[in-house]
Amino acid sequence: MSQREQRFTDKERRFIESYLSCYVGARAAREAGYSVRTARSIAHELMNKPRIRAVIDDGLRAQGFHPEQWET
Repeated sequence: MSQREQRFTDKERRFIESYLSCYVGARAAREAGYSVRTARSIAHELMNKPRIRAVIDDGLRAQGFHPEQWET
């Protein structure tokens, strides 16, 4: 695990892992353990945190995607 990833809570880490497999923020938030009721807003909040977004963008690039072209 890189130094950047060590700063995440367990839920944030699970959100990142889930997002990189399903590409849907609300679903990733639910799978990470956030409530169904708040999953959409939590996903938006997490995707706007620069340190989380940077890891997700790196993961998407590693999968062959160009995240700068994606809308979140």
